[in-house]
Amino acid sequence: GMALFKGNKMAYVLPMGESRIMNMLREKKGKGILSIQEGPDKYINYDAMVKRKVKCNKREGKYEFIIDLDFRGDIIENTLYKNIKKETESEFQKLMAKKTEKMCYDFLDKMKNVYKIDCLNLGMYAAAKYGRETGVDWNEEISKADIKVNVVVKIDKLGIGQY
Repeated sequence: GMALFKGNKMAYVLPMGESRIMNMLREKKGKGILSIQEGPDKYINYDAMVKRKVKCNKREGKYEFIIDLDFRGDIIENTLYKNIKKETESEFQKLMAKKTEKMCYDFLDKMKNVYKIDCLNLGMYAAAKYGRETGVDWNEEISKADIKVNVVVKIDKLGIGQY
């Protein structure tokens, strides 16, 4: 897993699944494998590069963050779709984007309500835009902030790992 620190003290240890999601939301460029599984023998693995962009706004004293995640990659294993064509390709892209978005929102909810720590370094973006050394507790501000995630999934290569 991954350890979260609040000041100089370790506050939480994240499980491996949440660590992957946090790295996806935190790093500017990342690489990993995402999977959709509908049964023991029906699954699809997507090896992707993710690029992240963060936008920050302040409305009525409340911060608003928009995180754009852009996935590009290859399907490396596929037993879910027999013959992948343009129709099933766009269906897969929508399904993977929806699944990834749900995972991100679940993690953000837990980050804001349970951990109450700025795991994603969003305070850095707000401080860069609205000024440093203001005495703001970013852990508290991020817990109250409105965070939106937009996910775009694109497939580069098909047919790898077709069984």
